[in-house]
Amino acid sequence: MRGDQKHSQYRVFHGGSLTSVMLLDVFSCPWYDNIVELEASFAEIASGDSVVPQEVIPLRMLVVACFLCSVLLTPLTATARTWHVRQDGSGDCTTIQACCDSAGWYDTVLVAPGTYPEHVSLDKSLVLISDAGPSVTTIVAPSITHPVLRMYYGGTVADGFTVRDALCLIGWPNVGGVYVGGGTLRNCLVVNNHAMGIDSPGDAGGVQVAGGGAIEGNTIVSNGNWVTAGGIYCLSNFNGQIVRNIVAMNNWGFGIYCEAGANPAFLCNNVWGNHEGEYGGACGNPTGVNGNISVDPLFCDRQNGDYRLCAGSPCINAPGCGQMGAFGVGCGPTAVTPTTWGRIKALYR
Repeated sequence: MRGDQKHSQYRVFHGGSLTSVMLLDVFSCPWYDNIVELEASFAEIASGDSVVPQEVIPLRMLVVACFLCSVLLTPLTATARTWHVRQDGSGDCTTIQACCDSAGWYDTVLVAPGTYPEHVSLDKSLVLISDAGPSVTTIVAPSITHPVLRMYYGGTVADGFTVRDALCLIGWPNVGGVYVGGGTLRNCLVVNNHAMGIDSPGDAGGVQVAGGGAIEGNTIVSNGNWVTAGGIYCLSNFNGQIVRNIVAMNNWGFGIYCEAGANPAFLCNNVWGNHEGEYGGACGNPTGVNGNISVDPLFCDRQNGDYRLCAGSPCINAPGCGQMGAFGVGCGPTAVTPTTWGRIKALYR
């Protein structure tokens, strides 16, 4: 072996200093090139440019280790698949849960427009996304036993759905709309979900979040819980972000409630008009800090389920925040009809 030849990057050290380069051409371990250093003692250096170890270096173990390294660290996204949910039968599945069950880790499940009456449980990291957004893609609770949507693992994303009409009376998690134990809930409308509980009052009508989950860019409205959170309930181990959401007019409970120990980062949210108040428990009140506001979001037509924003909404292009909530502008500024003080007084006679 010549000392100036470039073979393997595995270096053999003796007594802490480089003695020679050992020829290991039988394999290459790409993630450990230039970093694996083998200690050995040598009986002799036969010709000045080769080495004979006194104790045999266990090359078989090194080969196995590098093989496992190559298999286990190969990026899984290279083989990720997209599964298509279409109710007309032209996709891979006709229900969301069927495709989520069939999908592998880190796959994508793409959902066509429609109303899907099912409870969806994401028991692996994957991306669940609607093809055309929450206005036309709805997951509606078919029973009163579980949340509409459950997410358990970091890296999971649920994006672009309306989640609605749950009444959770039994089971865990005790939340009506969405349980986020890991991953990100994004660009969703969470509406008209309630958690009452038979043996306990329940935690949240809309969303319950734990661990490092994230709640980003959602509109969470008209949900309810008897005691705690109509909108978002933060469990004690939650240390993630609540960012650019509209949490408004939830009809029972606080807008956002935090258990003792929860440490959420509140950034650029509009929390307003909730039945028991905007923030409860250990949340504090971040209104006025880090872009958080508490004003009427000016929905286009809440009474008829249109949660797009009027052109004059404070949730559009908010300074330092951009858009809050799941929807952009859907109508012009709120109409103002000129009148007189006498006409106003006449309305109350």
